[in-house]
Amino acid sequence: VILDGALRGQGIARRWLHEAIGHACHRGQQRITLWTLDGLPEAARLYAAAGFREVERLTATQWGTPATEIRMELARPPQRLMS
Repeated sequence: VILDGALRGQGIARRWLHEAIGHACHRGQQRITLWTLDGLPEAARLYAAAGFREVERLTATQWGTPATEIRMELARPPQRLMS
């Protein structure tokens, strides 16, 4: 998801991320994986602040332009430990 620039700084992305993490944890997911692009430092900071860590980088050509994709993961405890 890319948030419109006019909406940035209002905590919307942070709320959406925390809701997604909460939903995954409620469903018992042990690990959450997301992909982002290098060159989006605000997104990287948001994900790192939520506990995600970088686990892989891949550079490929998208629409004729080289782009580096970053895979990040968040390990979560079993649901029963979160209650």
